[in-house]
This record gives sequence, structure tokens and C-alpha cells, in this order.
Amino acid sequence: MGFRPHRPSDENLERRCNPKPCLNHLASGQSSSDPLGDRPVWDSIWKANVPQKIRVFGWRTATNTLAVLENVHRRISTTRPTCSICGSAEEDTHHALVECTLAKALRHGMRSVWTLPPESEFCKSGKEWFLIMITNAAPEMRVKLMFLFWRVWHHRNNIVHGDGKASVSVSIPFLQNYLSSFKDANVTLGSSKGKGLLYPSQSLVSSHVDVSKWLPPPAGAVSVCVDAGWDAVSKRAGSGAVIRDDQGSIIRSSWKFHPYCESAEEAEAKACLEGLHQLLHTNRIPGILETDCQRVVQTVTSENFDRSHHHGVFI
Repeated sequence: MGFRPHRPSDENLERRCNPKPCLNHLASGQSSSDPLGDRPVWDSIWKANVPQKIRVFGWRTATNTLAVLENVHRRISTTRPTCSICGSAEEDTHHALVECTLAKALRHGMRSVWTLPPESEFCKSGKEWFLIMITNAAPEMRVKLMFLFWRVWHHRNNIVHGDGKASVSVSIPFLQNYLSSFKDANVTLGSSKGKGLLYPSQSLVSSHVDVSKWLPPPAGAVSVCVDAGWDAVSKRAGSGAVIRDDQGSIIRSSWKFHPYCESAEEAEAKACLEGLHQLLHTNRIPGILETDCQRVVQTVTSENFDRSHHHGVFI
């Protein structure tokens, strides 16, 4: 659901949190609802070192175009603006991301692993509270805040529109791994465009990334390289396969979305299966299947019957 940006009145901004003088220019010329404005404060969103989808979320938050119930009520008067999660107040953007019991629970949990600003700095400093907060924050803190608010919004939507099974306790390690993986990807790939891992590895234990050189298959054979990514919260996964000849030339490639996988091992197993399917289409044999999942390799090469919940993939 989309909304026409609501143009706040800069003259009536409340200053309960005493924002720093560097934001005094918020009251001049343009409002945060003008996405084409050239105010330097917009760099705090569009140049933040976060994935592009989180930048877009930050822009929607700053321009008050999230589908919170207050915005819905303004356009559909029969809709109640009261928060459907805690019921304690009308759901505006600040309530959904900061004041709601759900937002407080995740923020409290993240304090056990992240250093976050004191609660007093999360107060509502007016309609531009989000821009004020992230612009005043140091670059590293700004990244954490944008990740945190984005995840709160995910939980809110899961309760209001989904099955409500998203767990706050799971989101704590998820955000840790996501931020760590994104930083590693940027360092390794030299990315400056906000591109990161869609499904960060849940087994990440080190910031060191070991890049091995690809070894070609024997003459006349082809190599089938597969890999998968898995999200422990949504149970969704994605897989990809690349088939190369002994000269390194790509013969065929594919990717596939898996709406549900019980584990990372199941996602890797389905990636192997997809790679074999693609190999059949090439009519090129022999083929060497390559995967980085030791559990799958052990299961496929073992003579014992696999009794795991994803044994059907190996049959």
C-alpha cells in the first residue's frame, strides 16, 4: 500500500529532544516529504552503509509514507488508527518503530549485543524525528539504527498481515549476522552500491573470507557448482547453479527460489538437485557436482539410509 507523502509543517516542529544545531536548516526551504530535495541531511539515508532496501525503508519513514494505521485512517476514515498490537495509542510512524511494546522488546534485546543510544534519544522530536535521530548519530550508530527500525517494521507487518510467528529472540542473532555479513561483503567485493547478502549465513563465525581458486574439471567433463542461502526466520531460501566446461566457459546457469526449507542443509541439498536437473538439460556428461556443504556430501556418499527430515531430497 502506498501513500502520497504528507508534508509536515516545519514551523510547528516540536523540539522536545533538543536536536543538535546542525539540523537547524531542517526548517528552511524544503520538508522531508520532498524526495528530490538537495538538503545534505538526505545523505544520511541515501549514503548510509546499509542495503538498498533499508535505504528505501528509511526514506519512506522520513517522508511518513509507511502504511501505519494513522496514515490509513487519514484516507479510509472507517479504519481505526489505534495500534493493533498494543492498543495503547494511535499508530503513527514513531509509535510503530519506537513506542509500541513490540518495538521496545526488540530494542531491549538488541541492547544485549549492540551499543544503542539511551532511551531518552528515542523520544519524538516532531514529525521529522527519524531524520533528526539518524543525522545526529555517528555513521556506525546510524547503520545500527536503520537495521533496527527496518527489522521492527518487519515484525509489525508479520503480526498485522502475516502469521505472527516471527520471533524477537531469533531477530537478535539475525540482525547481528546480517550486519556482519553485509560489512564482510562490502569489504570483500568493494561494493559502494548498498548490495549485500539477501540471506546471510547463520554459521558465520569469522570476518575472514577465504576465496579459493576454481579448479577446472578433467578434459571432456563439466563442473556443476551449486550454492544456496537460507533465512532462519522466514524459512525461505534461494539457490543457484553454474555449469562450466574444462576451459572455464559457462555452459548453463540458473537460480531458483524455495518458499520453504526447514534448514540450511535442506536448502543446500535442493541446490544440488537443481544443479543435477540443469546438467540433464545440457546433455554433457560426465559432470562433477561441487558444493561447500559437508553435510550434504557426507549424506550423498554414505551407504547408510538418511533419516533426517529432508531425506526426501536425497531419494
